[in-house]
Amino acid sequence: MARWVMVVAAVTFGGWALADDPKKPEDVKTAVVGKWETADKDRVPLEIRADGTIRVPFVLRDSAWVMADGTYTVDAAGKVTYKAASGGATLGGWYQYKDGGLVSAMGPKNRVTWNRVQEKK
Repeated sequence: MARWVMVVAAVTFGGWALADDPKKPEDVKTAVVGKWETADKDRVPLEIRADGTIRVPFVLRDSAWVMADGTYTVDAAGKVTYKAASGGATLGGWYQYKDGGLVSAMGPKNRVTWNRVQEKK
């Protein structure tokens, strides 16, 4: 009986916690559009545009990020998949949209959190 109660609670509260995230690819796309930066001290930039283009960090040069321009797609699970190019090199990757933020892997870090940059008024 205790197991049953735990399963019902996990399903109920798990579904409730996920209710805030968009469920359709077009809703995810709307939610991820904007400027982002990593939550760590490095504040690495990222820009996702409504027209389906993206600017991702490519390499740090002279204390500034060289950005790679490309395109992206989104799915209903909140995964943003991109392909971008800079200086003749092509790279691809992903960002996962969850709880109003983005998570991805970058360099040696297995988990990097990205926060939306608040536009200055």
